[in-house]
Amino acid sequence: MLRGTGGTRDPGARVEPRAVTCPDGLTTTGTNPDGADAGLLREEPGSSALATVPLIPGQVSAIDVCAYTGQGDSRTFVEQWRSQSVVNILAAATTGYRDGMADCEPRPGATSYVVVLQDFTGTARTFTLDAAACGAMSAAIGTPPEETYLGLATPELVRLVRDSRTP
Repeated sequence: MLRGTGGTRDPGARVEPRAVTCPDGLTTTGTNPDGADAGLLREEPGSSALATVPLIPGQVSAIDVCAYTGQGDSRTFVEQWRSQSVVNILAAATTGYRDGMADCEPRPGATSYVVVLQDFTGTARTFTLDAAACGAMSAAIGTPPEETYLGLATPELVRLVRDSRTP
């Protein structure tokens, strides 16, 4: 199972997904509140309860996507949506990148994404896909969350996020 050992321990402890305010730019900071299961993202000696996937410890209740065009400081917010492809995006995000650094021609017209995953305990973690820079992927990892470069997103992950917008 992709989501580790986290999840809602007490069915009464479930919280509704929060409304996400898209950040001004492509960043993983500022959209990562800690809920009841956030401690599972912290590595503790001798703990077997640590999530097997560093993105989010529990069952995902919502995924919000913020889309931007441009690059660097000249990025422009385009639109925001709540994805209906929760399981597909989570599965792809955990394995949908490869080691490497961006080494391609800049694509300032490409659409890049901030993706916010929320679980049923109120924990949220964010990852970014920078299509203007060869699909560079970063994520908020741990507790407290720290922006971490993961590598280059696969075209499949980018396509899943892009196509997760339902009309």
